[in-house]
Amino acid sequence: MRFLITWTLKLKHGKEKIMINAKDTEVLNQAIEAFGNDSQIGMCIEECGELIAALNRYNRGRIRIKDVAGELADVCIMIEQMKLVFGCSMMFQTEFRRKMNRLKKMVGDNENV
Repeated sequence: MRFLITWTLKLKHGKEKIMINAKDTEVLNQAIEAFGNDSQIGMCIEECGELIAALNRYNRGRIRIKDVAGELADVCIMIEQMKLVFGCSMMFQTEFRRKMNRLKKMVGDNENV
């Protein structure tokens, strides 16, 4: 089953939408087929670690936002692959919405997201 995924990033000058289209999903599936589930799970762990390190370096003034953005992109790609590996795209959407609603309540906005 294929899903159209949208990542929306709030930038200083508005919003930017990143669409994961059918061709992107095909490439993600090809990577999973080529390297295997276990390898891609390991790669996801590695990319998350690189993002953590980049955020720490950014906080110490050692790298630029562009570097953080690159690591964020890597993690987003791996998250999309993990949703395919685990077949949990719909579950992910449900959990994402639930957690966004919880966050919205925490910041004082009781209207559903």
